[in-house]
Amino acid sequence: MQCQQYQQYHEHQGQIEGSFWCSLTGARYRYLVSYQGGRSVDWHATISRGNCFSWASGTISHHLYCGAQLEEAVRAQVLGSISIMQVC
Repeated sequence: MQCQQYQQYHEHQGQIEGSFWCSLTGARYRYLVSYQGGRSVDWHATISRGNCFSWASGTISHHLYCGAQLEEAVRAQVLGSISIMQVC
């Protein structure tokens, strides 16, 4: 993850990889997320469950996060997307 000063906002970019186990269905999902932005951070995720794949994306607007806090905010949005989507 990199933070660079851009006017009054920082430019952020990075990647997060992880997994999520759904206690309701017993399914394990894997995800790979790329994010980038300044005032707003856009993220795009590839989500898989077994041989099935799906994609999700979102934006964190007017954020004040950097480093681990930003990664946790992105991860929270990805996990929220997984919890409401149907992969397979």
